[in-house]
Amino acid sequence: MVVADGVLNLETYRDPRYGMRWVSGGVSSGPGLRQTYGKYEIRVRMQAGEGVAFAALLWPVREVWPPEIDFAENGGETGVRRTVTATLHYGRVDHQVQRTIRIDFTRWHALGDEWLPGALIYTIDGRQWAAVRSRAVPAQPMESTSRLRPGRVGSGGRHALIGKRPAPSTPKSNGSPHTRIRGLRTGKSSRRPGRCLR
Repeated sequence: MVVADGVLNLETYRDPRYGMRWVSGGVSSGPGLRQTYGKYEIRVRMQAGEGVAFAALLWPVREVWPPEIDFAENGGETGVRRTVTATLHYGRVDHQVQRTIRIDFTRWHALGDEWLPGALIYTIDGRQWAAVRSRAVPAQPMESTSRLRPGRVGSGGRHALIGKRPAPSTPKSNGSPHTRIRGLRTGKSSRRPGRCLR
């Protein structure tokens, strides 16, 4: 992770300190902010390039998966960044409720999720683009995470990586200048210092 000109860049690259393996970065609100329900927003863009997946998501505090709420994800399947997917993962066999919007993900956008009891409202640039209303929406403490991952995520948001590395032409960085998280009065939260993922 590199901060320059007020922008946090998450990078994926070969690192000689780790035997030239691909490394990537991410940030998390946990353990500093863990809550049930809230409004999450991240302003982000991805450089064009194949083989680097990005996700902004809510992850269960108790580290038992699923559930997972991906409110902005691009799997890096192609060199263009023309779609963003939101996926609710639930149930023991990873049932999914997925929505996809076509946008130019190489331009800056504010992508968000309003997590309510029984509902997820997905937003882009302050406007709702999709919603999920279901008993499967989690009602447990979660933390917000944004990350890059080398390799491509398979179609349908499945977590199996396709290919072992980014394409040679893929740039190494993704910019994200700020994340906003708001709690709801109905939610419970715990606040402790946050952490960086490596």
